[in-house]
Amino acid sequence: MTEDPTGITRRDRYPSYRLSDYPVGVDAFIKTFPPHRREETRRAILQLHLKDITDKSQIARTMQEMVELPEIIYKYVPHERLNDGFPMSLRATQPAVLNDVMEGNVSTSMENKMDRDEWWTIISRSLREAFGEDTLSDEELARRKGLYGDPKVSTIIRERLSQSVGVVSFSADPLIPTMWAHYARNSGFVVGYKTKMLRDLGIDLRRVLYLELAPVYIPTRDNVIRIRFVDEEHRRQDTEGGIQRSGTPLISHDVELLELTNDSRQLAKLLFVKSRAWEYEQEVRLLVDLHTCRLNANGDSPWPIHTLALPMEAVAEVYIGFDTPTEQVGRISRILDVGQGTWRLKHTHWHAYRLQVTSTSVHRRKSPPSHREPENLEAGGA
Repeated sequence: MTEDPTGITRRDRYPSYRLSDYPVGVDAFIKTFPPHRREETRRAILQLHLKDITDKSQIARTMQEMVELPEIIYKYVPHERLNDGFPMSLRATQPAVLNDVMEGNVSTSMENKMDRDEWWTIISRSLREAFGEDTLSDEELARRKGLYGDPKVSTIIRERLSQSVGVVSFSADPLIPTMWAHYARNSGFVVGYKTKMLRDLGIDLRRVLYLELAPVYIPTRDNVIRIRFVDEEHRRQDTEGGIQRSGTPLISHDVELLELTNDSRQLAKLLFVKSRAWEYEQEVRLLVDLHTCRLNANGDSPWPIHTLALPMEAVAEVYIGFDTPTEQVGRISRILDVGQGTWRLKHTHWHAYRLQVTSTSVHRRKSPPSHREPENLEAGGA
């Protein structure tokens, strides 16, 4: 390292070209180089600056796509669900009982060269400030330290959210073979709901953002949880030969997701971020306030079942599989043929490795609904 009279520190062989690294000005930095290297350095800075602009645009587009939804979104269910009030009653599932054990996951990081005991003191203070003095006792913190070497902030977040927030899962695509297998069990239904009507029923509705890295919380820096975007091109280069190296390259900017807080509506934003392992689901989530839902008995479970009632007119279309029982097709038709407006029934079948619609019929509703069927829903996915 060399020190310039202007006070700018420069690496002789590997200089940084990021504009933010030179608060006193790029021109002053460039003058620290020999004359024959100044133009090369200026071009490198410009190139990286343009990349930063591109990266910011990409992140902005990705975040915007989360709220730009199709007119219809889809729920995959087995045909047995008709016994539980479906399709006009959907379970609002608490994060603690969703089928992804990493819901609301947060990576709790420590600043370099910090003493670990000091870090534990800082994070315990941060958690108590965010969630209240009774959040973590010294004994519980010591237990977590011994078991995990980490305070497991995610477990606190999931428990807090599960007290008041429910998740209703949908998909943006009705023809995903793995979704038919996992959730509709290849003999069920995919029901399409009108997005506009769903928005009015919950706290928030948006696509899930799938990331390579979990959101990160660094309590020694501030009280904000950030999400990081992996630079795919560099990530592929970083894993050549099947070896994952440390320090996965990232797009240059973190995005502040939310402040660590006891406000469940703010904290619930974490439920829109998941691992790339779930990307095939193309999930869209409706977050609802459990206090506005119907409470159902659930035995001795610590998480009682809550259901969200939907108007009949919210259903736009239903897809059935080639193994869906005929009697169940007739039954869902009778359920949906009441009320006002129309809905479409779509038959599907396999073609090579694809699932496609083979026929469509339009149904006009003709009478007001007379009753609702009993509700006793189990936790499910999209």
